Amino acid sequence: MKKKAIFLTKTTACVLTLWALAYFTGIYKPMSIDREKGVINGSGTSLQTTNNLPKRNQEHNSIDKRIWESFGWDKVPQNWVSSVIRRKQRLKDRCSARKTAPFNYLKKLNWILVDDKYKLILCTMLKAASRNWRNVYQILSGRQDPATVVFKGRKEYYTQLYSNDYKNNSMRLASYLKILVVRHPLERLVSAYKEQVLFRFLGPRVKTYINQQYKRNITLQKHISFSDFLQYIADNGPNNIHWALVEDFCKPCDVQYDVIVHHEDLTTDAPNVLRLLGAEHLIAQFPSSHRKIESYRNATLIQKYYSGIDRELLKKVWDIYKEEASFLGYKLDL
Repeated sequence: MKKKAIFLTKTTACVLTLWALAYFTGIYKPMSIDREKGVINGSGTSLQTTNNLPKRNQEHNSIDKRIWESFGWDKVPQNWVSSVIRRKQRLKDRCSARKTAPFNYLKKLNWILVDDKYKLILCTMLKAASRNWRNVYQILSGRQDPATVVFKGRKEYYTQLYSNDYKNNSMRLASYLKILVVRHPLERLVSAYKEQVLFRFLGPRVKTYINQQYKRNITLQKHISFSDFLQYIADNGPNNIHWALVEDFCKPCDVQYDVIVHHEDLTTDAPNVLRLLGAEHLIAQFPSSHRKIESYRNATLIQKYYSGIDRELLKKVWDIYKEEASFLGYKLDL
């Protein structure tokens, strides 16, 4: 019996020695589960291993390690990842060198949304396909059927990051994928003018202001000129959500977004965002617009609407948005 015990002890010691040798030489590595590496998909929680991730190099260091390991960076083109990093770095540099304080017209931060299922924080500027992105948000959060997308605008279809239901946001801000959707500010003004001023409730406000301040006699809302609208903004600032500053609307210098989506690159950016989230199976195609797509885009759109605008007026308007434009990589080409 004593010899048997001695034999078992020696055998155990030998096994432990061999295990330690294999472990420290890298031959054997124990399986472990890191909950920070879990990703959520439509069928529930699943673990995403990092075996297929591109080797993390110096460029990738600007993406937080937790964000890098928790989302599908191996599913997206690496040239797109480089573009994401450049946009993120530009914003970081501009935030650190910011010279002016934000207007702070929008203090409640109602527009920053959170979804715990897919670990997503989303803020999309109005007039930057915001309704389409909110449809995506509602599908991901289980509030919409992806087969029959019908926009739902009521508050119960959203969860705001800074709502009373979310007291502890530090964990979410550190570990969720934070998406900011933007558009050239001058393009956003064109979109706001065409929809909100000419045909919706903001037109009467602009018409009354221009008539009173500039002794005009605009009788019909549809007769408000684009120049009239720009004059209203030059005099009153970005005091409406449809032409608000990104800083007031989405707080980019505070939230420190991981991915900045450019509306101009929607066909590339949107599918890659869905791949990062592991939701490409759920939303095969980005939701279509609820209105006719403007055939003029980017520089052409700006040229069409701004080429006849008084230079002094345009300078006043651009002075409002130029710092934001530099944050996001936009410039004035006129």
